[in-house]
Amino acid sequence: MSDESYEMTTMNNSGSINQAVDDDDDDTDHLNRALLPAAKTPANTSKSSMILITGIAAIGGFLFGYDTGVVSGAMLLIVEDLGLQGKLLQQEIIVSATLVGCIIAAAAARPITEKLGRKPAVLIGSFVFLIGAIMMALSRMFPYTLYVLIAGRFVVGLAVGLASMAVPLYIAELAPSSMRGVLVSLNVVFIVGGQFISCVVAATLSKFDYPHGWQLMLGLAGVPAFLQFVGMMFAPESPRWLAKYKGEEKAKAVLLSVRGSEDQAAEEVLEIMEGIKLDEELNKNAVTMMEMVTNPPLRRALTLGCMLQAIQQLTGINTVMYYSGTILVMAGFTDTTLAIWMTAAIAFVGFVFTSISMFFVEKAGRRKLTLLSLIGVIISLGMIGGGFFASSYTSVPTVPTAGCNFDTCYDCTLNKNCGYCQNTSLSQGLCIQANTSGPLNSSTECFANYEFQVCPVGKSGINYGYITFAGTALYLAAFQSGLGQTPWTINSEIFPMRARSVGVSMATSVNWIGNLVISLTFLDLCDAITVYGAFWLYATIALLGLVYFFFKLPETKGKSLEEISRLFEK
Repeated sequence: MSDESYEMTTMNNSGSINQAVDDDDDDTDHLNRALLPAAKTPANTSKSSMILITGIAAIGGFLFGYDTGVVSGAMLLIVEDLGLQGKLLQQEIIVSATLVGCIIAAAAARPITEKLGRKPAVLIGSFVFLIGAIMMALSRMFPYTLYVLIAGRFVVGLAVGLASMAVPLYIAELAPSSMRGVLVSLNVVFIVGGQFISCVVAATLSKFDYPHGWQLMLGLAGVPAFLQFVGMMFAPESPRWLAKYKGEEKAKAVLLSVRGSEDQAAEEVLEIMEGIKLDEELNKNAVTMMEMVTNPPLRRALTLGCMLQAIQQLTGINTVMYYSGTILVMAGFTDTTLAIWMTAAIAFVGFVFTSISMFFVEKAGRRKLTLLSLIGVIISLGMIGGGFFASSYTSVPTVPTAGCNFDTCYDCTLNKNCGYCQNTSLSQGLCIQANTSGPLNSSTECFANYEFQVCPVGKSGINYGYITFAGTALYLAAFQSGLGQTPWTINSEIFPMRARSVGVSMATSVNWIGNLVISLTFLDLCDAITVYGAFWLYATIALLGLVYFFFKLPETKGKSLEEISRLFEK
């Protein structure tokens, strides 16, 4: 069994990278001691030292969270500054470039962490992120700003993809068993905390050097990347990696420095060496991808694992994380700064419920938490779509013109080439060819109202955008309470030991692909089936997932790994 068995990561907005480390029952705890050894913490162990080292390493999670959250607000300014109104593909590429980098780097992460070590991998990740942040911050200095910006986001993605494996692995292998669960969970908290802080930063800077402030929003990510690089220079290497590649003495020296007891360090080194030998034996019997598909019990477990990851992404989490600012503008909140502050409030909800959910995975059980989370996701996606539908149904009427043949303001402004114009001589507004600067036809006279993306309050007098806002906040609360965490926890449990590395890798690949598909298609989907149609499509996918998991998802809480494996033999 390879080291990948202990590292399950993703972008969930996360909208988020998540780590599932399960130490709840005797069998799992025995497995952890054997394969990822870290003995009990002695009385004189410096917990503050371990927390400090973990905090430095977990900045990698913060960086991903920051990049995920800040792009939502930055995109509002980027679209205006670079003239990307209506250019949906370019907007989607800017958002998705990071994901492409993540996928490529995640595939190359294992050789780097094995050959160079966990610490050098984290250092490389922070350095590469710093380069990407500088590229984004200075992109406007170059003639081809858009391409430099996309390249910078791709470089940042490479750093995040490498950190997604190296950071959780480093923390898990350095932490003592009594602190491992808490310290690894700290990485998850840093991710979601990064998303919240980035939204606050984006809102604060939204009026700074308007509309060029997006450069500072994106470039500021280089500050924590630099701090992590400097901090990791003084951090120790993983004792497990040292024992495997550099010898027992070097591993013992590191353990002595972080545990404070020579006897403890010697005992832990022996456990590490036993774990390495067992790891090598398991690798000899590891299954192939073909066997995962052809072996019925393994295929059942793989299908469930992949479905969990697919539903997590295809219910639109990264649409909310990457495009929440755009969604709120579509919902009628025309002030850019207000929309970004509202995005920060939504991100804070996600942060709170992510922190709370870590305490309920064991108490409530994986199955119950997943099903209840999906119910909340379905309701909230229905609310988001309902808010947009109500805005459409009650929208003020318009007079169609050449090139913009729409009879309501909602349909008019949804088209990338049209805008709403309140004419002085007509009781109804005009739907005209336009952009953010105004009507394309200079002879068109507009009165008090001109809007490119949004409409004035409709004939009902109610701003239904608040329904969309409430639905988005409820969505993150429901998602982060269960679906954001349980796919990773369940995937760490359902595969037998010899198949866990391959099974988790295949399921994780489904997660990355789903993430990319959603982020790359959202704006085009809105254009094709309307905004409310897109969210109701996500709700339908969530409903199908709820039905599937109701019949196929077993409860793994309190069961040994062997008992869980037998569930898929029937």
